[in-house]
Amino acid sequence: MTRNQEFIFGMTFYPDKWPRKYLAGAFSLIAEAGANTVRFGEMSWGNIQTSEENFDFEIFDEALKIAANLKLKIVFGVGTAYAPQWLIKKYPAVRACDQDGILTPEYGPRPNICRDSDLYLKLSKKYLKAVITKYKDHPAICSWQIDNEPTYPPLDATENKDFCHCEHTLNQFIEWARKKYKILDQLNEAWGTSFWGSRFGSFNQISTPKCGFWNGGNPHIYLDWFRFKSDRLNDWLKTLYQEVKKIDTEHTIGTNNFISICNRVPDHERVAQGMDWYGWDVYPKGTDNTVESLAENADIWRGICEAAGSKFIVAEMQGGPNIRWGSPASVSYGEIISWTHQSVAHGAEGILYHVFRPALIGSETGGFGIIAQDGSPTDRLKAIKRVGKEVKDNYAALDGYSIKSDIAIVYLKGSEIETYQEEGPQRSVPSHWFSGRGDIGLFHSLNSIAGAYRVGYGRGLSPRFIFEGQLERADVKIEEEVMLLPNPYVMSEKAFEKIYNFVKAGGTLITEARFGAKNENAHLREIPLLSALIEARFVGSEILTAPVKLNKLGAEATGFRDIVAAKKGVTFKFADGHPAIIEKKLGRGKVIFAGYSMFQSLLKWENHKLLAYLQRQLPAHKISVKGSEAVECVRWEKPGGKDVILYLINHSDSSAKVQIAIQRKSAKSVTLQAREAKLLKI
Repeated sequence: MTRNQEFIFGMTFYPDKWPRKYLAGAFSLIAEAGANTVRFGEMSWGNIQTSEENFDFEIFDEALKIAANLKLKIVFGVGTAYAPQWLIKKYPAVRACDQDGILTPEYGPRPNICRDSDLYLKLSKKYLKAVITKYKDHPAICSWQIDNEPTYPPLDATENKDFCHCEHTLNQFIEWARKKYKILDQLNEAWGTSFWGSRFGSFNQISTPKCGFWNGGNPHIYLDWFRFKSDRLNDWLKTLYQEVKKIDTEHTIGTNNFISICNRVPDHERVAQGMDWYGWDVYPKGTDNTVESLAENADIWRGICEAAGSKFIVAEMQGGPNIRWGSPASVSYGEIISWTHQSVAHGAEGILYHVFRPALIGSETGGFGIIAQDGSPTDRLKAIKRVGKEVKDNYAALDGYSIKSDIAIVYLKGSEIETYQEEGPQRSVPSHWFSGRGDIGLFHSLNSIAGAYRVGYGRGLSPRFIFEGQLERADVKIEEEVMLLPNPYVMSEKAFEKIYNFVKAGGTLITEARFGAKNENAHLREIPLLSALIEARFVGSEILTAPVKLNKLGAEATGFRDIVAAKKGVTFKFADGHPAIIEKKLGRGKVIFAGYSMFQSLLKWENHKLLAYLQRQLPAHKISVKGSEAVECVRWEKPGGKDVILYLINHSDSSAKVQIAIQRKSAKSVTLQAREAKLLKI
């Protein structure tokens, strides 16, 4: 990875939320903390465009002038995720509505509009043009942010609301379906409309799926509805991107989003396409992340950015305690240090904390602040001042290096959507029913991915995440030695072909129950792709209503189970005699198939012997790192693997020691002080 600019380091600060006399002191304190970048404006449309014909740039003129004098660069948000009240009142047709026809509130939740409205797009373009034209040549501007967290909504997985179902969205959905299927018979076949006599006689008979996420909804339409949402968000972003480029060809353009809050968030692989940078909004304390889960999410985001060809930026790193949502736990000096180093170690090329000072008004009153609400400095600000210099130096030292991975984890979004849709939100029913079991629905995919990540975590080799669309692209090569494939439920023949060829060429595939059980339209195959993969007879699938033990390993199976008739390669059996884990040679490679929901079970300590068995299937490496579990190691290499740098981070508040051995020679002991990070060149 070649570094072609300085490391982006700074925070959000909103000048239009504070008295004008406060700005100079605030920006000075930000600069003194070592920041080179400030982000603002993404929620300021109503403060800039005060009516359809009037714009007030005064406060931003002042902010940009102060920033330029301090040599601070600005990521200016021209966000259109929240429309001004004058616009909502004058053009009420732009408001979004849920499946019951209830309009979103005029103010409060966001977005308060529908992005599928042509009128709203026209009004958004006018706003963008005014802001970009005014500031494109300003010396403080370094980049533009379009929209703000465009995957909002839906977020709340406990309710059945879904947006948007207005006439604008319906028309776009019809056109999306027409473009994809072209012929009505193909659409009816894909959507399984012969079931319950739901066949469409024309494209104009299509309606948006108003059953929400369960209650007898059509799973095939729902799967496409989810894909449509992701594609439409990307269309929206690309349109805004092109509008900015018409005026300003010099500066980069990106947007921000999030993961780990809810698996109802659209498909980032689709949404991120075409952005110069794609910002990760991460609130580690707010979402109860561990060191391991934060590393996993960082690697997922790096994979998203690689798939989209976008730069990996942390657009919002939690700067203080959460308010209104998530855990309100305090954020410490040491956590700021750890989170920052960990993000850079996993590939981030910029860190922007949220937010400089907690808001004194609005729905985020008192939340997220780096400094105190009275404006006084905190230990968190001291931490930022310290860690800024450290990560800038490390970023420069890693020039020409890239993260080394020998493990690929495949993230099938279609499987995630389908698994969630089949169970739906959890409800007050007996715990063994579908709707009461998160392990087979709401949390199944996310937990399965987390379990797969655990197999490779801690070896100094961050897994590479590969996404559904990449499996169907001829230009995407899988050069890792091992592929982990959790929740392999929904799979196209094309994706299967790439996986199959990967194994035949010498790779190792580790996967689990329901492999290729459904095709890309969520039709259940008579014979799942598993049979072609391991050449064993598939008998059937079941949902376990009680744990089943695995002989020898002492592990227990929960979730889904496949009953497979196999005479060869059965490594472990269930207590009832059915094959539990099968090892099968395929060409020059090998398949390890678990006939149950193995990956999510790895999150339980009781299954540590199973985890150890899987880790033994991974390739051995010349560099081993052992010792304190508080120390994280991420391996960076130059092409050819001759020059290696280990990014070591001590995530604890006391000193920690690790032993590093090269090619089984005597180990070198390395001690890291509390919350210290080191680059160790091998």
